[in-house]
Amino acid sequence: MESLAGYWTGSFEGTNIGGVSFGIDQRGAVLGGVATMHEPSLGVYQYIISGQMGAPIKLQLHPTEHTSNLLLGVIDAQCVVQDGTLTGRWQSSLGTNGVFRAKRYEDPASSEKGGRKRNHAFISYSHEDSEFLDALLVHLKPLHKAGLVDVWSDQRIKAGSLWKEEIERALASATVAVLLVSPHFLASDFIVDNELPPLLKRAKEEGVKILPVLLKACRFTRDPLVGAFQAINDPRKPIAALPMWERDELYDRIAQEIEGLVGHK
Repeated sequence: MESLAGYWTGSFEGTNIGGVSFGIDQRGAVLGGVATMHEPSLGVYQYIISGQMGAPIKLQLHPTEHTSNLLLGVIDAQCVVQDGTLTGRWQSSLGTNGVFRAKRYEDPASSEKGGRKRNHAFISYSHEDSEFLDALLVHLKPLHKAGLVDVWSDQRIKAGSLWKEEIERALASATVAVLLVSPHFLASDFIVDNELPPLLKRAKEEGVKILPVLLKACRFTRDPLVGAFQAINDPRKPIAALPMWERDELYDRIAQEIEGLVGHK
């Protein structure tokens, strides 16, 4: 029987619906861990997991003290795990019930295709500039499909996921980071405080390649964090100022740069 130990993300359906993520520890046949639920009507809350391996696997979830202000019942679940997917049924002491499904989270840094370690490109951008991200992803998709690079942006975060933890994992596995720089990018507290520091630290200590792309006129060249990195395009000719055909040329140049960095490793 496949081990249940690890980190899982998925969803639950039935009387209640939402997303779930949980970490499981396994000691022989004994299971334990913590589950975090994301439900539209109740918000985010947690359960303590206990259980036993078997056929089926039996789990029991008890609400934590941190969520005692919510009316939450004890959940009993039975499930099976096969090929990295866990499926089963759940029923709470409040009478609610349904089904759930989760996938095992695999560390991107260990993913391989054809015996070769996949490289990972993290794209940092402001949501105000999502149109530029969408255009760039079109040019990067052939590299992604060919297995040369796993392209990650926060568009890959699914509803119900622990979004901050997913971003931290993506940052930790990046071998290339594309920065879509604009006034909104430089004004984003989340980007400046949470994304740039680990990327710049890894660039200095581990050789992660930083590729700034200028979207709009801004203080990029005067910025102490990112201004030291060579931008893909001339800061005097940001993407937003270019006609569409020149934008595609620039996006293709970014794709070529990434392919050159990771395609032959």
